[in-house]
Amino acid sequence: MNDVVASTQREEAVVAEEDAAQPEPTGPAPLGTAFPELAQFVETGMSDLSEEHEATLRLLLGRLNGEETLFLPKMRICRVADSFGGTFFVLLEEPRYVVIPGSYNVDAHVFGTNWELLSQVGFSAGWRMDISDVEVLDESPLGRSVMCFKTAPFINGRGVGREYYALCSGRLVLVRLEDAKGVAIENVYGAPNHTIGPVPVELDELADAITKDVDVGLLLEALVFMGGQHLTLDGLAGRDVLSETKDLIACVDELFADSAVRDRVAALAESDNVWVRDAARLAQSRRVYD
Repeated sequence: MNDVVASTQREEAVVAEEDAAQPEPTGPAPLGTAFPELAQFVETGMSDLSEEHEATLRLLLGRLNGEETLFLPKMRICRVADSFGGTFFVLLEEPRYVVIPGSYNVDAHVFGTNWELLSQVGFSAGWRMDISDVEVLDESPLGRSVMCFKTAPFINGRGVGREYYALCSGRLVLVRLEDAKGVAIENVYGAPNHTIGPVPVELDELADAITKDVDVGLLLEALVFMGGQHLTLDGLAGRDVLSETKDLIACVDELFADSAVRDRVAALAESDNVWVRDAARLAQSRRVYD
């Protein structure tokens, strides 16, 4: 009996020592932090993890997000190429359950070839919508791989069939939305709960992305933003609910006021690249969110 008690006490001491060895999260991991342990989970199913792998993932997410992870979200890691042909990895954290009404919120963490953290962004993949699958398409009109979110609307959800995301300078950007028939459709920015994908962060660079041949991914990000449904400043003044910010409204107004941007969009509307052509045609007129 004493041997059993002693053995149990030793096991408890080992567990306590292991727990003590794990530092308490002090905040989200700084950019550049390496997570090489994630390599073992690339393109593998995460629905039936061993206890050991589940514990490893909880610790890694705790380090990544800066908070203790008690329950694992739905996750997947995708291998994606950027505009320079480099290999990158995108870890997606998705909700286990969809709450209606509500948004399908995603946290995306982008890692470089050596698993160094490059960027993190949280965004909605749709209001009253579910993501049925995520596929990496090695060939696309961008000339490189893209991530395709296959969506399924719930009651009163918007009819979005596909969402396409690309990596540009270590960032995940939205480059196209389609309906169930594959027709390009606009994003909605006037009401943030209906906005799909990350909102552009470098607003002052959108005009250059359109008028200069920088990168087709950045071009599509700018065109998708310009061709979306936006509030006007007058429309914003009369609203008392969560709405688009003044900075975003002012940015889209400036894009339409820029003659060089308008001329370039008109030319791109005849592009041989079908994604560029579709996005430019949506961006030829300002779409007011009402």
